[in-house]
Amino acid sequence: MDKIAMQVEQHYPNYAAYTMDLGHPHMDDHEHENFTVYVRGLEDKYYIYSEMIFDENSGKLLHNRPYEKRNFGEKYVAANYDIHVGAILGTFGKILAFISSLICASLPVTGFLVWWGRKKKARI
Repeated sequence: MDKIAMQVEQHYPNYAAYTMDLGHPHMDDHEHENFTVYVRGLEDKYYIYSEMIFDENSGKLLHNRPYEKRNFGEKYVAANYDIHVGAILGTFGKILAFISSLICASLPVTGFLVWWGRKKKARI
């Protein structure tokens, strides 16, 4: 694992963080022969990441797939979480996502209040 970590840091010295997928024996029905390392480019955004695959036994780099070599569809699918929470536009996007979700959450309450008020008026 130390060999893998050194190689990742050599390939991507300015990236924010990296995670190593060791597999999940309770979820998978087969043994993983390779380690997959996901290298995040920015600290607060998840969609900019590169993927590296290493041999489990030797630590040899088998495949390196940088973010820049992905096509538009793969970049869009990777940005799904960041779009959902508004992180793709930074702080402004998060504020915009919060306000829009607050409006959506208030719609059932205001609808009920309008319905209840109309019901009370009809009796008078």
